Amino acid sequence: MTSTAATHILSEPTRAVRVRIDAPSRTVTGADQAYLHEAINSVNWERRGPLQRLTRRA
Repeated sequence: MTSTAATHILSEPTRAVRVRIDAPSRTVTGADQAYLHEAINSVNWERRGPLQRLTRRA
């Protein structure tokens, strides 16, 4: 049975519980992605030296 088919079999209370579980999960995931994006954007890198190594620019 596919997950879509299984969803149709779920009772209404079970669906309500899943919705309540999914909402905070999406919120946490979004916050985590925003934090990671901000951290990545706060660092600048440039290639330096004869081997063109990446170094952090302040």
